[in-house]
Amino acid sequence: MKEFTDLIQTFIMGGLLVSGIKYVSFKSGPKYAAIFAAFPIGLISSYLMKNEKQVERYLKSYMKTISSLLIVCMVYFRLLKNKFSVDMSLGISIVLWLLLNFLIVYFQ
Repeated sequence: MKEFTDLIQTFIMGGLLVSGIKYVSFKSGPKYAAIFAAFPIGLISSYLMKNEKQVERYLKSYMKTISSLLIVCMVYFRLLKNKFSVDMSLGISIVLWLLLNFLIVYFQ
């Protein structure tokens, strides 16, 4: 039962974060929404790890994943600048992000 309760709490926190991003974007604009969206959940998640060695492995993977996200964001931006639609740009970016992260995990 505790596992289910933990999942519900995590789901609610994720929903609040996404709703908060939309709210901040609506009220304050995209600059502030980007800051809210970049909240370092990954760093806070390291607090849930059992020991320092696990945290070290997690952070190494996290840095690689964040690097791939930066690359994908730059590609997304370039696609939009080259007049691709938002839908097409986002689709390509998500596929690229999945591919990069699969490669990161596979070659780790």
